[in-house]
Amino acid sequence: MILYYYHNMTSTSIALRISIVIFLVIVITNSIRRYYYNVMDLRQKEYFERLAKTDLLTCLSNRNRYEEVLSSHEKTQVFSAVLFDLNSLKYINDNYGHATGDLAIKLCAECMKKAFSAKGECFRIGGDEFAVIVKDNESLQKECQVFEEIVSEYDKKHDFPFSIAYGIAVFDLKIDKNSYETVKRADYAMYQMKQIQKSKYVLK
Repeated sequence: MILYYYHNMTSTSIALRISIVIFLVIVITNSIRRYYYNVMDLRQKEYFERLAKTDLLTCLSNRNRYEEVLSSHEKTQVFSAVLFDLNSLKYINDNYGHATGDLAIKLCAECMKKAFSAKGECFRIGGDEFAVIVKDNESLQKECQVFEEIVSEYDKKHDFPFSIAYGIAVFDLKIDKNSYETVKRADYAMYQMKQIQKSKYVLK
């Protein structure tokens, strides 16, 4: 390029042509590298954001995401809450080992996803506690029936006892001040079912 300007831009040399090609290659390479790193940074950011809101054992949304959904609820929005509790987890851990306990937790997550994932978001909110938040107030009777059938099938397939209590509540502005009170009612309904299951379920 120096030669090009030195000769009053009237002639070009091979060196100039090569220099221009090299210059263009460097510019394009740097642009591609910059774009690549920007994409990788964005993907890494998205990955860590997902990781912060995902339960690693079940791949369901975790407690952080659950609290985020509940706290962002507005009183004008209808929603249904379904709370679940895996029965006999301590018994399974003590008598079949923690690996089997983890399996029972994963199976619980599978049952929820198969029955409810088309309706709402599934969460693991504690060791043996789960939830589904459905952003409407339509009946979940069909989904609950499917859920119970799947749980029954899994119980028959495995040597350890497998049963899950659940309770449902629909947000009602007349009695619920916020989403947490709806969840509290669902939790109470789940507890009532759990007591009935305890009285009927015979450990294997």
